[in-house]
Amino acid sequence: MTLDDLLHPCNVQEFLANYAGTGFLHVPGEAQKFASLLPWSALNDILRTHRFGAKGIRMVSGGRTIPQEAFLKDGIVRASEMTALLREAATLVLERVDCMYEPLTGLAESLERVFEVPIQINMYAGWRVAHGFDVHWDDHDVFVVQVAGRKHWKIYGVTEKFPIRNSVELRSQPPTSEPVFDALLNPGDLLYLPRGWWHIAIPCDEPTLHLSVGVRYPTGLDILRFVTQEMEQDVRMRRDIPLAGTPEARVEVMKGVGDAVASAIRDPDVVERFVKVQRTMASPRPTLGLPWSATPQALPDAEDSVITFSTARGPEFENGADAINVVFNGKALTFSAAAKPLFDFLGASRHAPGQVSVGDFCRHFSEEYERETLRQFLADLVKHGVIVLQEPARGATA
Repeated sequence: MTLDDLLHPCNVQEFLANYAGTGFLHVPGEAQKFASLLPWSALNDILRTHRFGAKGIRMVSGGRTIPQEAFLKDGIVRASEMTALLREAATLVLERVDCMYEPLTGLAESLERVFEVPIQINMYAGWRVAHGFDVHWDDHDVFVVQVAGRKHWKIYGVTEKFPIRNSVELRSQPPTSEPVFDALLNPGDLLYLPRGWWHIAIPCDEPTLHLSVGVRYPTGLDILRFVTQEMEQDVRMRRDIPLAGTPEARVEVMKGVGDAVASAIRDPDVVERFVKVQRTMASPRPTLGLPWSATPQALPDAEDSVITFSTARGPEFENGADAINVVFNGKALTFSAAAKPLFDFLGASRHAPGQVSVGDFCRHFSEEYERETLRQFLADLVKHGVIVLQEPARGATA
């Protein structure tokens, strides 16, 4: 599922132009629109097979967090105790459920390719009428995806523009105005809430499950931290502050600091450099191509395996006169400049993950290279962790 799928029938361009970061959006949808993202059967399997740590699973009721020992033992769900708590009006919360169920992993990766930031998906399931959390705001944008059942949502405006995680004092000052949205969210409906919008969600005495897709954009503070790291080589930033000196001496030093910071911030390329570093340092999700990736040849004999990058946004390609650098996950690999068309082809495929196979790649360059040369090139990328080869989805067999 992609951003287009989530927002349909709303247009993505309309959303980015009129709502992203500025105003809430409600998109009604058909009842089954999100049903396949996390069916109840999949939730049951997750709870049955996962061993949870101190984080990752919570139960809350009326704004109160229930101690984990009431429903977990050694990280394993105590089924009857958890069910009893849910029956008594608790809400079940799974954090980072995109790491637990493949359709949600795919959704998160699809959105990461659009927004260029890490995506986290949490799940909330309730049964009675007690709310899990009191009226609150989030320090990131949220897409609320109503998968099953109904939930009563109240949305208020903002009391502080662009609040951040450390704005703790703002959390104790909920709005006193009437909500701007006060309605039921039905299965297939979508809500978008920008950072800082106060809200509360209340179950309706029926099974209900929704996903909260968190999008955390970088801010000016993040750019300033990035610039500070870059300025370690600027002598003006490394000068001592003469605390025992004259006020004039301290003013002179700080003037140099101010000039250095102003120059760095006004650099028109600073945001592009920040984004590039974020891309190249992004940690890949644990995508594996077993059994073949662990063999000496790293590739299966069959060529229908599909090629995907190990990170959702793919590596950065730096073209030089005689070489091309592939930068990803804090590493850099150097290839001959002759490999540029090969990387151009793979770079284009990042927008269609899972649709380019080993055979497609080899056929595309069959007139320029021997098949074994192309296979060895892909094998090298697999061994270095740049790409992953996975078996294509198979249809069900009788």
